[in-house]
Amino acid sequence: MTPDAAVKTAQSSAHSREPCRDRPIRWALLDGWKVFHSAVERLLRPENRLEWVGSFASAREALDTLSDLEPDVVLMDIELPDIDGIECISRLKALHPSIEILILTAHDHPEAVIAAFRAGATGYLVKSAIGPSRELIRDAILDVRRGGFPLSDSSARRVLDLAIQFPVDAPDGGETGLTPLEEEVLSALARGCRYPEIEKELKLSRPAVLAHIAAIHLKIQSRFVSGAVHGSGLRQATAGSLHGA
Repeated sequence: MTPDAAVKTAQSSAHSREPCRDRPIRWALLDGWKVFHSAVERLLRPENRLEWVGSFASAREALDTLSDLEPDVVLMDIELPDIDGIECISRLKALHPSIEILILTAHDHPEAVIAAFRAGATGYLVKSAIGPSRELIRDAILDVRRGGFPLSDSSARRVLDLAIQFPVDAPDGGETGLTPLEEEVLSALARGCRYPEIEKELKLSRPAVLAHIAAIHLKIQSRFVSGAVHGSGLRQATAGSLHGA
């Protein structure tokens, strides 16, 4: 895929995920810690651009119920009491391909980040980086529905480190498989830059930033889902990351 084709595909994907402007974004929460339910609901339910549709403490409950609730975005942990979180992501995406899955977790291991993307997650936030303010989670939900790729700073660094550590042959990109501009965008995210800062630093419009971020996400998913990375260490790590490996 050429750089232009990757950006066009990303723009098309972002456009298809644009929420209807005449209704709020419907969101649900899946987390085994019920105290966290109360905290997130308290932060987000006052937001008039968002509509809470339900919270679940187990994967089975969520899988059985979400079809009736029709959320646009599911916020979920990858450590659940009944089903492995990575498996739950895969099941949710198989049942509801249009649902965006935004990870909220305490796990900041690079293997967990990549395993979540391989399963179909669209964003990855670390709970310790969220803090008591609702802006970060709210903006991440809005971002993912616009075609963005929300990442905590540490998660972006993990993705960048792995892209460098496990290079692939990519005729449309550098040794990381990303174009030079995509590498710059990902590096800026890893430094904690917000979108306005990336726009200013790289002299890009907001749609261009979103398109490049979506292209990065597409390449990451394609690369790890298809097995394009052949490093045995990464394969073993992603396979066992959540089981004490």
